[in-house]
Amino acid sequence: MRSVEQVDPFIGTDNTFAFGHGNTLPIMARPWGNHHWSPANSTRDGDPWFFQYRENGFHGLRLTHQPSPWMRDWGHATLMPQSGGRRTRLPDRQVVLPSRWLDLRPHRFRCVLPEQGIIWEAAPTRHGLAFRVTWQSDGPRRLILDSAPSGSAGPDFASVVAVRPDSSEMVLQARNMPSSTHPAFSLHLVLRSGLTPIGGGVFGPEGDFDGMLHGQGPARGGWLELPPGSGPVSFWLAASFIDEDSARHLLGQDLVGRSVEEVTDEGAQEWNLLLDRLELAGDEPLAPLARSFQYRTLLFPRRLDEPDPLGKPRHRCPDTGRIVSGIRVTDNGFWDTARTVYPWLALLYPDRLPDLLEGWVAGARATGWFPSWASPGHRVCMTGSYADAVFADALARGIGGWDPAEVLGYLRRHTEEPVPDDAPFGRVALDAYRKLGYVPFERIPKATARTLDYAYGDWCLARIANVVGRQEDRFRDGCRMRAGNWRTVLDPVSGFFRGRHADGSWLEPFDPTEWGGAFVEGSAWQFAWHVPHQPEELIAARGGRTRAKAFLAQLFNTQPAYKVGSYGHAIHEMREMAAVDFGQYAHSNQPSHFTLPYWAHCGEIDTLVHWRDRVCLELHRACPDGYPGDEDNGEMSAWWLCAAIGLFPDCPGRESWLVLPTLFKHCVLHVPNRPRLDLSPGTGGGPDRPVGSWMTHQALVDSEPEQ
Repeated sequence: MRSVEQVDPFIGTDNTFAFGHGNTLPIMARPWGNHHWSPANSTRDGDPWFFQYRENGFHGLRLTHQPSPWMRDWGHATLMPQSGGRRTRLPDRQVVLPSRWLDLRPHRFRCVLPEQGIIWEAAPTRHGLAFRVTWQSDGPRRLILDSAPSGSAGPDFASVVAVRPDSSEMVLQARNMPSSTHPAFSLHLVLRSGLTPIGGGVFGPEGDFDGMLHGQGPARGGWLELPPGSGPVSFWLAASFIDEDSARHLLGQDLVGRSVEEVTDEGAQEWNLLLDRLELAGDEPLAPLARSFQYRTLLFPRRLDEPDPLGKPRHRCPDTGRIVSGIRVTDNGFWDTARTVYPWLALLYPDRLPDLLEGWVAGARATGWFPSWASPGHRVCMTGSYADAVFADALARGIGGWDPAEVLGYLRRHTEEPVPDDAPFGRVALDAYRKLGYVPFERIPKATARTLDYAYGDWCLARIANVVGRQEDRFRDGCRMRAGNWRTVLDPVSGFFRGRHADGSWLEPFDPTEWGGAFVEGSAWQFAWHVPHQPEELIAARGGRTRAKAFLAQLFNTQPAYKVGSYGHAIHEMREMAAVDFGQYAHSNQPSHFTLPYWAHCGEIDTLVHWRDRVCLELHRACPDGYPGDEDNGEMSAWWLCAAIGLFPDCPGRESWLVLPTLFKHCVLHVPNRPRLDLSPGTGGGPDRPVGSWMTHQALVDSEPEQ
C-alpha cells in the first residue's frame, strides 16, 4: 500500500467542547498547502467544531484555514452540489451521510449522496481544487458556494459574490476574518464550471435575495444553475490571499482542464516523497498511526505566499495589508509547536524547514516582532516567546537559510522591550520580570508559567547570541544569568514551582492540584519539571537524584484529581488528564511534554522506556480517538514520532537527541544529502550510543550521504 493511502485523516476528529481526542479536522491538502479542505456537518454558523465524527449529516466540502477550534476558522467557504429544488440555507442543505461513508485521504475525496443521486470526487492543489460531480438522474443541477461568518467575524460580516453564467464563473471575496486582520487581507475565490451554466444568484443568511438572481453584491454565498440532465461535470476552483487577478492566474496555471485523476496522482506523488522518508516494514502494525501522525506534521504552518506570473513567491501581509515579495507562513502557535514539530522537521525535512523559517522571518520584517500565535496575523494566545526556541533549535541542528544576526535583532526585543498586557507578541510583565527575576502573581495571571517560559526563552536567546559573535557578549551573558530565574519560583520546602507576590512571599493557600492562577492549562504538578534547559541544576535544587526520582514517582502515582481554580469550571484538559491512569502526568497538554526525559537525567532508563511505551501505545489510538488531548498543529504527532523512532529532542535549542529503543520492527530514515540512518532493532545500524544517553545532531550527518 502506498504510504499516503495508509494515512487516516479521521484520527483525532471525535471531539466536543468538553473533551477532545485531538481536536483535529479530516483535512485534504498538499503539504504545507495554502488551503485545506474538510467535510462539514454542523449546521450552526460559526461552530468551530464544524466537523463532528459522530454526526450523520453532511452539507459540503469546506475550504478551511482553521488551525484549531480554539482559534476558529477564517477565510472559509463551503461547496455543495445539489439536485432538485434550490436550498441555500445551511440547515436545508444538510443531507443524511454518516462520516464513515466519506472516502477522504490527504490527496483525494469521494462521496456518494444517495438522497441527491450524486457522486462527488475532488483533489486539491496547493492553491485550489479540481472536482467532478456526477448527477445520476435527469433534473435540476446546481453548485452552492457559501462563505458563512466565522465566530469572530462580527455582525457586519459580508462577502462579495459575483455570479457570471456567461463566463461559467462564480467569484467570491470572503471577508470572514478575525478582527485583528488588516482590512485589505481577504480570500478571493474564482470557480469555473466545465459546463456553461444557465443562471445563478446570490443569497444571504436567511436564503435568496429577491431580485438578485443574477449579478453581484454583498452576500454570504451564491450558486450556479446548470442545464438539467445527468452525467459528470468538471469544476475548478483557485483561491488567493492577494486579489481576484491572482486567483484567476492560479486557476489557469494549475487547474483548468486538468482531470481529478491527474491532480490526485500528482498529490499522491508529493505526499509519498515526504512520507517515505520514514521507511517502515510492510507488516508494521504501527504504520497507520505513524503515517497519520507524519501527515499531521506536514500540514502546518500554512503557506500564505503564491507564485506571481514569473513564478516568484509573493504574499499579502495579514498584519499590514501590503503585498510583499517572498515566502510567508501562518497558523501556528509556537508555545505548542516549538517543543517537537520544529526538531522533527529538522531531523526528517531539513531541506524544507528553511522555507518555513524564512516565512516567519518575513512576518517579523513586516511587524517588527515574531508572533506568539499567528492565524493569520498576530493573535493574543498563550504565554512565553517560543519563537526563541524555534530559531535556537534550528541553529543548533544546522538549519541554515536565515541570518542569525537579523533574527536576533527581532528576538532580543522579547527580553528588552516591554509590551502592553494585551499584546499579541513579546513578553508581558517584562518590567517586573527584569526587576524581580520572576513575574509576581498580582501583576498578571499565569505569572509562574510566564516566569518558567521566560527563563527558557532567555537560555535560547543566549545560544543564538553566542553564535552571532562577540558584539552580543553582553546580551548573551545577561540572558545566561536570567536562564536560571526558574529558581526564583521554586519553593525549597514543597519542591514545587509556586506563585509568588512582589514582596517575595508565596501565594497562599497552596494546593498542587489547583489549576490556573499562577499557571496556564495546568497546575503545579504539570509544571513541576518545566525546565528543559537546565535539568541537572533542577535535580540538584530538589536535593539530588534520589529525591528527584521520588518526586517524579509521586507525580505518576498521585491520583489525577484536580481543582478548577481560577478557571471556575472544568476545562477539557482537566477531564482528559483524569480520564487515564497516568497520575498527574497530563500528556494531553504541552506543559507535561518536557517531563519524561527527566527519568533519563535521573538515571532511570528502564522507567523512562516504560512510560514512553505506555504513552505511545495506550494514549494514541486508531480512528476516531487518536490523541489524549489537543494535537495542536503537529505537536502531539511529532512527540509520538520522535519517541517512537527513538530520537527525542528533550530540549529544543540544544543539538542533542535522547536515544531510546525504537517501537518499530523496521525503521530507516532517508533524508536527502544525509546518510541512511537505520534505527531498526538488532541491526547495529542505529545511533552509536546506548539507550538513555544523548547524541549530537551532527553525529547523524557525519557519514557519507545516501546515493
